[in-house]
Order: sequence, then C-alpha cells, then structure tokens
Amino acid sequence: NTVHHGGAAFSKYKADIAAHSPESHGIPLHKTDVFPMPAMNIDESSTSGNAEVLDTMFEEMGFDVSSSEFAEEVRLVFGDQLSMAHVQGVTHARVGHDDPANVYLNVVFAPGFFHYQMAATHGLLEMYWGDPAHDPGLLHFSNTRLDHKPIVLSSLPPYRVCRDLIFVCLYARVLLCLELVPGITLDKCTSKYTFEDLYRHATAIVDQYASAEVAEKAHSEDNVFTNAGRPLRPHGHGVEAVGTWLLRVKYAHELLHLVHNIIHIWPPALRDVIMKNWLVNTTGNPNSFVPVDLLQEHLNYWIKMSHIPGTWSQRFVGMARDDLPIHQGSKYHTPDLTKDITTLMASLREHSVYVKEGDCRYNASVVPVPNVYTAGIHSLAGALSDYNDLFAKMKTRRGRVPLIGKSVLATRRVGHPPADGHTPPTWRPATPFDDDVEMEEQNAPEMEESRDDSSQNPRPRMILTSLAMNSFR
Repeated sequence: NTVHHGGAAFSKYKADIAAHSPESHGIPLHKTDVFPMPAMNIDESSTSGNAEVLDTMFEEMGFDVSSSEFAEEVRLVFGDQLSMAHVQGVTHARVGHDDPANVYLNVVFAPGFFHYQMAATHGLLEMYWGDPAHDPGLLHFSNTRLDHKPIVLSSLPPYRVCRDLIFVCLYARVLLCLELVPGITLDKCTSKYTFEDLYRHATAIVDQYASAEVAEKAHSEDNVFTNAGRPLRPHGHGVEAVGTWLLRVKYAHELLHLVHNIIHIWPPALRDVIMKNWLVNTTGNPNSFVPVDLLQEHLNYWIKMSHIPGTWSQRFVGMARDDLPIHQGSKYHTPDLTKDITTLMASLREHSVYVKEGDCRYNASVVPVPNVYTAGIHSLAGALSDYNDLFAKMKTRRGRVPLIGKSVLATRRVGHPPADGHTPPTWRPATPFDDDVEMEEQNAPEMEESRDDSSQNPRPRMILTSLAMNSFR
C-alpha cells in the first residue's frame, strides 16, 4: 500500500513487491458460495436464544441435532464475538451435566477478524491520539493538519474514517523515512535505486526509527521522536499479528482462546481447515478476501436497506444529491490520499519529528506514549490465570458421567493420557507450527497405516459450515 500511494514512480516496484511479500498458510484462490437462510422469529439477546439460533440453522440445513451422529461431526461456526460467547456459555453450563449431544462440544468457533480490526483501530486511536497543541507526531495533530472533521474519542465516527486516518498517517511516515535514510527526495530515490536498494532502505527504516531499542534509548531524550517511532514498529503478519493483539485489553481473553487453540489444541488437519476458511471470497478474484463477519455485516446492511419504508422517495433524493455538483451536509468523505500524504510529510519535516532532538520546544510538554507491549504483558497475568482456571475446570468436567448419557470422553472414544506422563501413539497432542513438518515426517508410516485401516476403524467426519449468526435478527 505504501508503494501504491507513493506516486507513479513507485509503480515499477509492484511486481517485485508481490514476489517478495511474506506468505505463510496461504488460502488458495477460490470463490465462496453464500447460501442465505430465511428470517426466523428468535430472540438472540440471551444465551438460550443464541443456542436456539444455532440449532435452527443446523435443522434448516437438514441435520438432526439430537442424533449421536450429528454430535460426532465437527462444525465450524463463524459469528460475532458476543453470539459465540453466549453459545460457549451454554457449553460451560451443560458440560458434565447433560448429554454430550446437547453440549455443542462438536462446534468449533472461529474468529471474526473484522470485529478484531475494529477493536484494534479503537485501541490505536486511544493510544496515539495525543494533544494537537503539543505533539506534532500523533494522530490528533495530523487530523487537524489535514483539516478533516474533528474526531472525539468518546463518540467515534464510522470505522472506515478512523482506519483511513491511521493508514494515511502510516503511509506519510514511511515515505518520509524513505527520504531520510538515503538523504534524497522520493523522485530521485525511485530513479536512482533498484528494488534491492529499496529493500535495504526499508530494513534501515526499521533499525533507525522503528526498533524497540531505538525507541527506548530515545525515550528520556526526545519524547516526540519516541512517540512517532512506536507506531512504525513491526507487528508481524497473519497469526504473528494475532499474538500481539493479546496485549490489548479488549478481545484479549478471546484471543487467548484462539492462540492456544492454534498452537496446542487443534490438530493440524482441523487447524488447516479453519485457517483456509476464516476469510471468504465471494468474487473469486485475487486480493478479494474479507473476514466472514464482514460479509455478515454486509448482509445485515442490505437486509435493513431493502426494508426501509418509503424506499422510492429515498432513492429519488439520493439520485438528486448525486447529480448535484455540490454536496452539503456533515457526512464524512473519502480523502484524497495523494494530497493528504504530501501535507503530512510536509508537517513532519517542518517539526523535525523523525530527527532526534530536532524541535525541542515540544519535548517539555509532550507526554510519552506508554509501551503497549510492556503494559499488555503486565495486564496479561490476570487474564492468563482466569483462562487457565477455566481450561482446567472444563477439562475435569468433560470426564464426568452426566445423569443422562455417557461422558464426553467415552462418547468421542478418547482416552485419558497415562498418569506416568508417557504418551502412547494413539494419543498425541497437537504441536506448534514449527513442529508440524517434523511430526508429519516421523509419523508418515503410521499415517499410511491409518488410511489402510479407515474402513475398519472409522473416524468422526468433519463438516465445514460457515454461519452468520446475526442474520436472524
């Protein structure tokens, strides 16, 4: 995106950027089929209501939710975090006390990344908003310099407005640092340097402006430089970025579940299915993948728009407004990124934001931005303790024999690991990503034997079902 918004001179690097982009656990290009369901009169504001929604969707698809065969098939469910938390509450209340078919232990809840992105955007605004009169390197000063509509943290504008502000500030900072590293303008940089030179300059940007060592060293000397460098720190990509979100207060507990499941709980086959389906592509085109919960929000939006009273009059007003040359009102507009990036780069140069001890008149009144990593690690202790207590409690209750039916372990033909700590070949926990290849190589003969014996020892089937739980409102 930075290369895309850097101007026409950067277009020659697009092919090299695509070839050198980091990639892991990639999703094959495909088109996702969407099958809407009829509206149903179900109140999903309660825990039991969300469980009823889940049962109704499965029944609409032709499944008998009360059968033992249904409980032996893994169901992959996507939805907003609140709905999934309600269904998980049903599981926590029923496990060990009810028949396993009614506990939803065969349901695997996958993440809704759109809601995670909104939480991350809100967290970035709160952390790096700053004071417009004192810190020229933070978001409030940049929003004022761009002459955009004022933003109040207690009443935020739509998500897209906040996201665009964060990204345009990021583009301007990266492009400015790309000038500072070689000491020449962007036009000369693109005409003089090859892609390999550009790659080395990008590495130098991280070392000189975005590394933790540089930020902490300048912390007591130049608060403006420190505050401007922390947003540039690399956060990884994919699952690595999810790990850093653990250090945010909102959604931190939910991400503990996700990270623990990815690394330790989900077997490689199930994990691969989840990671290849937590984004959907309704067009089949490259770079058109979106989170499942974003598709859900789009469906909700169009359902509401199609049932607005007086639709014809609103369409007429909208057509008239679109045809008029002047748009009046307080609606946010999409900014011109080229103009905004140029304005922000000029502001950063003017105030010497990325020059150590450059414009010292601001340092006395600038409050340093807290290190979210350090603060998050300290606050994570309580969340980890709560998560471990809940995990141990649910593990114990799964081994109990309820009044109705058998225990969960007996129903799924899973045995307890021996008390001496020895792990037999038939009971093997999932391993982290780095150990997957080694584990598959060591167990290749065993896997071949299991394929030959599949007819004699059938395994529970895994059914993939992507569900938008809010579609029944």
